[in-house]
Amino acid sequence: MLGSFFGVIVDRLPLHQSIIWGRSHCTSCQHLLSACDLIPLVSQIFRKFKCRYCRAPIPKLYLILEFSCALTFTLAVSHKLTSIQALLTLMSILLSAFDSRDHHFPLSV
Repeated sequence: MLGSFFGVIVDRLPLHQSIIWGRSHCTSCQHLLSACDLIPLVSQIFRKFKCRYCRAPIPKLYLILEFSCALTFTLAVSHKLTSIQALLTLMSILLSAFDSRDHHFPLSV
């Protein structure tokens, strides 16, 4: 779930859109996604990384975000990472996603 939210942040923050309001949609066809389209990792793999509506490819960045956040959470819950280490890892994942996509960080002062 956190990986999905990170995807929303990476998509919307550079465009100055709300990260709280507004439903998730395909960035190609703008079709609103249904609940079954929003199941992390499973829906992406099941649909072969393509939009169910327009068949446009879903960027692999979303898969990487989902998997990285899930792995970090699993390591933290199993006490392989401390809370601080998990938090720093999650922040690194988010900043890496911004850098990978836009080559800058919109969170800078």
